[in-house]
Amino acid sequence: METTYRQDENGMLIPDFQPPERILPTGKYGTMRKQYLYQHRRHRYDEMLLDGTLNQHLQQTDSRATEMLVDLTQRLEQENPPSEALNVQQRTAHFRGIHLAAEQTVMDEIIFRP
Repeated sequence: METTYRQDENGMLIPDFQPPERILPTGKYGTMRKQYLYQHRRHRYDEMLLDGTLNQHLQQTDSRATEMLVDLTQRLEQENPPSEALNVQQRTAHFRGIHLAAEQTVMDEIIFRP
């Protein structure tokens, strides 16, 4: 990051810093990504915050993660349909398991990547 300077009325050089961007609310996965970066990749978090790219990164991450979750859940449901013999609770548990498996894949591949 390159810093530029300006002179004040006394001839002193003052750095031209822009205030960091205000972090906008994001969805579930954008928030999780933000927490991961803040706790485990602090240098990258600070860099993006100062460059003004953090909001865009978080919103793109949330969008990609949500799309991937929907696609993966649908594919897993087609590949592993529930048995007709299952009762309502068992079917609910079956679909919940599929959702959790898809969400874990999203977490590993998108949220917790370096």
